[in-house]
Amino acid sequence: MVNYRSDIDGLRAIAVLSVILFHFNNGWLPGGFVGVDVFFVISGYLITGNIYKNIKSDSFSFVDFYSRRIRRIIPAASLVVLVTLIAGHFILVPEDLIDLSFSALASQLSVANIYFTYFLNASYFAPDAELQPLLHFWSLGVEEQFYIFWPIILLVLLSRLSNTIVSLAAIGLAIASFVLAQAMLLHSLCLHIICFQLGLGSCSLEQFAFFGP
Repeated sequence: MVNYRSDIDGLRAIAVLSVILFHFNNGWLPGGFVGVDVFFVISGYLITGNIYKNIKSDSFSFVDFYSRRIRRIIPAASLVVLVTLIAGHFILVPEDLIDLSFSALASQLSVANIYFTYFLNASYFAPDAELQPLLHFWSLGVEEQFYIFWPIILLVLLSRLSNTIVSLAAIGLAIASFVLAQAMLLHSLCLHIICFQLGLGSCSLEQFAFFGP
């Protein structure tokens, strides 16, 4: 695993605070949503580091990797969804409660970002974003999809290519994602649009990018 980094914990704290302030009142910190991007970069760095070191030491296990992610994410996420549904039952009108039910299901299936983008046409910056209680689960959906696909991709590539080639491929994917995000004006919450932040974190791993055979 990547060794504990107090500076990363500090960066996480700043990111959390910026997002909280943004949601309380976006006038207090208009760019506070960038904290989500910071989290993506940190996740890319830490997850790639853990996977890379385990692959190189022949100790990587998909069961162990996914079980860790499940134990860390699912209980808390499920509790938030449950409490939101209970509150929605008493607060929302039937039509909005139906939308909330579908978004809750999408959140539990790790596809909240896809649901909000293609079924509700909702954006993190849309005028009615505050009317979607579970909209913030879009970022968790991106993370979980990254956890599903990235270990498989990295294991296949590292077993066949050098670190340099793999890191160049990761950089290329991150650049392609960034260009696509700019072309679509960030009106999508899907992994292929957002993954340049995760890719940036992955490429910044000092043991991975351009080092080693």
